[in-house]
Amino acid sequence: MLIRQRGWTDDEVEKLRNVYPSSASFPDLLDQFPNRSPNSIRLMASRLGLKRPNIFSGINKVSEKKTSARAGGGVLVRCSQCGGWIGVSVERASANGVVVCDHCGGVSLLTD
Repeated sequence: MLIRQRGWTDDEVEKLRNVYPSSASFPDLLDQFPNRSPNSIRLMASRLGLKRPNIFSGINKVSEKKTSARAGGGVLVRCSQCGGWIGVSVERASANGVVVCDHCGGVSLLTD
């Protein structure tokens, strides 16, 4: 048995254009469309070329990185905000890639 898909109304599309790119959480976004599944919302947003905000938008990539015995076999990374060096262990470097500077509190993203 096939389920007939209900088309999106112009009002729903307009609301999606306004709400989807906002910083509202996805559960909050789902509340705005009670008769739509998460998949249908994502699919329509994709068809409209809409994107959710990047959670890393305020985080800079690490500009410089070197291997260091001082960092416990890990790496030294240069803070993208204050320029100070941060020792990062191998475990910490591979866990999530987010590095917080001990000097300025700046957040950097460690990439390969």
